Amino acid sequence: MGRRYGTLAQNEAILNEYKGVLFEFLAAKLLASHYGILPSFLETLSGRLGGSSEREKYIRRVDGDLFQALPALAQAMFVALENYLPPFCGEIRLVGRRKNLGLGETDLLLVSGKNHHPLGLKLGRNGSFINTKSGGIKSFFTRYFGPFPESYALQEEINYVLNEAFSEMAQGLHEMVGLEFQGHFDQRWSESGHSELPGQLGPREHGLVMDFYYRLIREVHKGFCRLFETDPSTFGRRLFPLVGLSREDMIQGMCFYGRTKSQKYFFEKSFVETTALFVERIGQVSILPLRERRCSFGVSLGDYLLQIRLKPMNKFTTEGLKVNCSLGL
Repeated sequence: MGRRYGTLAQNEAILNEYKGVLFEFLAAKLLASHYGILPSFLETLSGRLGGSSEREKYIRRVDGDLFQALPALAQAMFVALENYLPPFCGEIRLVGRRKNLGLGETDLLLVSGKNHHPLGLKLGRNGSFINTKSGGIKSFFTRYFGPFPESYALQEEINYVLNEAFSEMAQGLHEMVGLEFQGHFDQRWSESGHSELPGQLGPREHGLVMDFYYRLIREVHKGFCRLFETDPSTFGRRLFPLVGLSREDMIQGMCFYGRTKSQKYFFEKSFVETTALFVERIGQVSILPLRERRCSFGVSLGDYLLQIRLKPMNKFTTEGLKVNCSLGL
């Protein structure tokens, strides 16, 4: 059965998903051709790309310009990656759409005997940020900055503020809509016709939820600044997983397309990052000031930017928040 399509936002999400899958497949074909293993690569995939034709048909129907542009964008990505590729490869595995253990952000796995070379591929519009890592705020600092002894106290401080700020936001919202506050959100909130999604709230309610996010992003920003000032070199090295380098041998390739009134998709620029390359730019790391009324801040990495943004896990009525990390040029 084919995939059902719904709202504009849902269709956009489907298009982005299918775009990424097809981009990875086209890049994998170019790599297989480069290594002289295209026939065996296609043979391996035979019967395992069940939704491939559906994806291609959907992209062609919804955005024919994108469908036509993807091969050229994949070619540009391959050219950027060429100098960073291992000399030999006997097998290419598509792993990006499957649950995989220990492979981090890997989309393609280049296999040569016992050697496995993970490759991450990202495609996005120039000027946008491409997601590289997301983590829960309640364990973010201890998980990614654990080598800092102060990260544990810092995490406790953030969790305390989170609990306090969430409770204040919840109470304020209940009072605002005339509901008795019983210490937490419960089914009465939605049963009274109130949304659990920030974008569907009225201006006053939305403002209160955003104030909650602003308060927490200030705490996260202070935490980043404190750790950076403590030891800039160690701080820089702890950014590896946040920029998509969870593995030491990871090659991260990013392709950005441009858009004009006359042309919707054309290759704009590409970017390749490896652990070795990132080590060279650790001395360029700096944390940008937090701007008022923003749920995000930037960490400058020389010629590109790591954006740190707070988002709800799913609904704002649950206490957890997600720290979303993304890269932009």
